[in-house]
Amino acid sequence: MSFDYDPDAPAPRRWLAFLKELWPDDTDSIAAMQDVLSGRTDLHKIFLLIGPTRSGKGTIARVLAALVGRGNAAGPTLGGDPTTPIGYELPQGASAARLPTSGELL
Repeated sequence: MSFDYDPDAPAPRRWLAFLKELWPDDTDSIAAMQDVLSGRTDLHKIFLLIGPTRSGKGTIARVLAALVGRGNAAGPTLGGDPTTPIGYELPQGASAARLPTSGELL
């Protein structure tokens, strides 16, 4: 990653404010975002971010990829041959993946 871990870093106020703006009454969704960054693999979490254009989905994907490190994130496409798994597989060890929406495939 392009930054060192700092156990004494202040709370990410802007990020938390952004999430609160998206989910004002959903503390579970905000807490789940922290699970993604924990590095735990036993949680088996998947996020399905649904919303209109410019509603924060891309921002969340970019921030998560930056936080887990570009080498630990993948963005496979869904435009390949659906009869084969090639193109759908993630790099081994990837801890985050962003799949395009159907609108992005058109």
